Amino acid sequence: MTQNIVNRFYEIIDPMSEKAVFMGAIISLLMVAVIDWATGLDIQFYMFYIIPIAITGMKCRPVITYVVAILCFFSWLFTDWLSGYQYTYLPVEIWNNMIRASIFFILGFATINLKELLGKERELSRNLAKSLLEIRQLKELLPICSYCKKIRDDEGHWQYLEGYISERVDTKFSHGVCPECLEKVMKEIAT
Repeated sequence: MTQNIVNRFYEIIDPMSEKAVFMGAIISLLMVAVIDWATGLDIQFYMFYIIPIAITGMKCRPVITYVVAILCFFSWLFTDWLSGYQYTYLPVEIWNNMIRASIFFILGFATINLKELLGKERELSRNLAKSLLEIRQLKELLPICSYCKKIRDDEGHWQYLEGYISERVDTKFSHGVCPECLEKVMKEIAT
């Protein structure tokens, strides 16, 4: 279920340019910051700061994702400052801000890696589909001449086994003589 959501999200932003995704992330960050400030401290809005990071992590270069993570951190910090919230102790404020910054950077790193893994998964899926098609083509019942070993293709043409397989699978043939045939040929030559 989660993988389907991530794939659907990726399909939506994939055709967009990096600049458009970055601008969308900045606009969403500004919206989140304004709503966070307007709702005050009663409603916790911090989870929505991850949206711009996730958006850029899935489409943009890593440096842009980390820039957005920094912008999210500072906009959250600024929103807290605007709301007038005062921490009791300075070490608690520093600790909380370090945790926020760390979470944003970790999220950026995770979405960048998720994008790379999704790309690898897509490539593996394409390769698997291609391989299954090749297997399906070779799995069919092959009409073969019992004398010359030529194979009849779907169009009714007869061709050598090597040519038939080479057309359907990325395989090249090299010829040699097996030990049994070598012995048989050597006997025929000797007589």
